[in-house]
Amino acid sequence: MLPMTHVILLLLTVIFVCLLTSKMAPQNHLAAGLGAVIFFCIHPLVLSGAQGVAVWDAFYVIIFCFAWKSMVNWSPFMRSWILAGFYAFGVWVGSAFVLWIPLAMLPWVFFSRRPGTALASLLTIVLGGFAFYGAVWGLSWLLRPEIGRPVFLQWIRWQSFHSPLYFSLSWSLLVLLAFSTKFQQVLQERRTGVTMIMATLLCFILLFGASTLALAKLALSVPLVAAMLSRRDFLFQRTVRSTAAFAFLLSIALILLRHQLPGAALSLGVVGVGLLPRYLRKGTPLPWRLTLEACCVGIYLAESTGSLFLQ
Repeated sequence: MLPMTHVILLLLTVIFVCLLTSKMAPQNHLAAGLGAVIFFCIHPLVLSGAQGVAVWDAFYVIIFCFAWKSMVNWSPFMRSWILAGFYAFGVWVGSAFVLWIPLAMLPWVFFSRRPGTALASLLTIVLGGFAFYGAVWGLSWLLRPEIGRPVFLQWIRWQSFHSPLYFSLSWSLLVLLAFSTKFQQVLQERRTGVTMIMATLLCFILLFGASTLALAKLALSVPLVAAMLSRRDFLFQRTVRSTAAFAFLLSIALILLRHQLPGAALSLGVVGVGLLPRYLRKGTPLPWRLTLEACCVGIYLAESTGSLFLQ
């Protein structure tokens, strides 16, 4: 059974996914929400109990992104100052994302149709956040002097690369596909939004983040993957479902033969599945991207199922 903190994080993630896919057809919208629940609950990190991870970081980053998406149609002035308040909360709890968020917003500034306004919004969020933090800390220090001076820069954690505590090859490939999809959209449309900021934050976590940010990485990646897979061409093609089922069965067979969850076996499953089911469709073969997405979904389900039965 999931701890209450994980249940709350799951609810926030699902609501955020529904917000991201609100303009889709109802069946796609529902599929994205259900997919987010499944992807979150069966991730190896959650199945193992998520020990030794920073829950506050995950809460903070999903709430910040949710607030940004909710206020996308507000005036830049109002949105920036409200987000500055959320940024100040991140400084209070010592989240690593108070460093990553300004850097992740740089592509948003660069591809914005009004880069001057976007840059002013970025500066307002960061400087206003620190101003809020300083004012609140100063007031707290006057009331309770024992709290001491504020400790800055305690959240920088890039002294060395930290391997993730829980790794899933298939899920990592899905996240990579979601990032490439979002990056292609940005280059084609020359505009970006909160999803590109989320994708950039994922890159910073992978490169510089500590292993304790694994839960935050999951909270960022689930909305991106669920939104990517809720497309019509993925949901309503029989060949895609056949490919995912074939990948699931092949991966289960490999797991049972090896009695563990080796990365090499999953890699072999991706290659084998990618070669065979692509030609199940009569006429034009299934595109490679759809094939890889279906393979990763099937293998991810098999990996999670295997981890449950082999514990």
